[in-house]
Amino acid sequence: MGKICAFFGHRDEYPDIVKLKEQIKYVIEKENVSKFWCGGYGVFDNCAASLVKQIRKEFNQIELQLILAYLPKDNEKISGIYDSSIYPESLELCHPRFAISKRNQWIIKRCDVVICYINHSYGGAYSAYKIAKKSGKIIYNIGSLVE
Repeated sequence: MGKICAFFGHRDEYPDIVKLKEQIKYVIEKENVSKFWCGGYGVFDNCAASLVKQIRKEFNQIELQLILAYLPKDNEKISGIYDSSIYPESLELCHPRFAISKRNQWIIKRCDVVICYINHSYGGAYSAYKIAKKSGKIIYNIGSLVE
């Protein structure tokens, strides 16, 4: 069984698509990643999910899962780009205001590799990056933040 790679990035910024695609392929080939987890919010997540789906033509063993912060409403559908979705245990007890950060902590605890797009030292993506770094995860930042 392969490793799990999670994506974290600034919601309103477009990443370098070529760089992101190369990084995804790299973790599949060099880090033995076979499953990708995405939060599904914002530009970076959408770019990452689209690229994983595109790369699947070359690496058909990979899987893309949406990790939900909130349960979908009755009339709300999950994007067909994902193979499946996961709603982490205990989030139903979490105040909605903290659901995304709790979901991110759940992801970091269970993933092996992180591909992120971090350009500045504030916000939810940066907080997830710091937690992943403190947890000793393998991190590839394609953004401009250098620490």
